[in-house]
Amino acid sequence: MMSQKEVAKCIPLPVSTYSKIENHLQNPSFFVIQRLAEIFDIDLNIIKNTKKTIIIYD
Repeated sequence: MMSQKEVAKCIPLPVSTYSKIENHLQNPSFFVIQRLAEIFDIDLNIIKNTKKTIIIYD
């Protein structure tokens, strides 16, 4: 597990900015999203290939 300081350093971003992103006070740029995907080894194609399921309750 990485601390906010470690992740922010890898991006690179100020820790305060990364903290705002993590706490939903600021939206990340596409660059930051790409860097996070690289850092955590996440394939960004997962985002575009997810199917949304709609459940209708009667």
